[in-house]
Amino acid sequence: MDLQPAILAGSLLILLACSLAGCQTPMNGAVRGVPGQSPDAEAAAVPRGAETGQPPSRKAPASVHPDPAQISALLDAAEEAMDNGRLLSPASESALLLYDRVLSLDPQNQTALRGLESIAQHFLDQALEAAGKRQFEQARAMLGQARLVDPQHPGIGPTAEQIELLSSARRKFIPLDGALLKDRDPTLLETLRPAGTASRRPGCRAVIHARSDSEGRWLYQQMSRSDSSERIRANVEISWPPGIEVLCFVAAPSP
Repeated sequence: MDLQPAILAGSLLILLACSLAGCQTPMNGAVRGVPGQSPDAEAAAVPRGAETGQPPSRKAPASVHPDPAQISALLDAAEEAMDNGRLLSPASESALLLYDRVLSLDPQNQTALRGLESIAQHFLDQALEAAGKRQFEQARAMLGQARLVDPQHPGIGPTAEQIELLSSARRKFIPLDGALLKDRDPTLLETLRPAGTASRRPGCRAVIHARSDSEGRWLYQQMSRSDSSERIRANVEISWPPGIEVLCFVAAPSP
């Protein structure tokens, strides 16, 4: 059994939820956790095209002959902005604006196109992280930012599907007595074994909320003793209060 630490719990839940519901998994990109850019600041920033919901035209006028030196300088500045977390703001110094300037001169510039894709992927990662924490408004705001940056990004559709999947999941939280859990009291089995059975139902799984990794492993072992040869579908999240959360997706039976 491979139990992941709490920082990965949201991502694991999303991936496992999708495997149960049959949805796609978005592509992972190059930009993650860019320093100096908080999700709240990102959601508040207004990228180009926000007034109409559409990105600007990147078709260069027929009379324009791209200057390689100018394009190189813009790409260098954009890379520096990315390294310093200036993805969208301040707008006049953002990587987004600099890549757009390159594309206004050279619409097929692959470095600039990949840069926009990386910025969009960053927001998709933020959206999935928020969805894993049940912050669905924030998740949709981050998804909207990704759409404005790169509407054709292949991860937008799968990410939107996963957000809606998690937001519509039926949830049942079963609290556990902390003192009994500390003593590994056998009376807890009356609660844990039915929870294990529920997590085995088609389209369902469990999130084990434990105060430590060892506590989470013990809970997992007790849930696994329910009457079935099938392995339970569960992951551990280090959190308070302790308990078992059973989630059922799509048309799965209620927990």
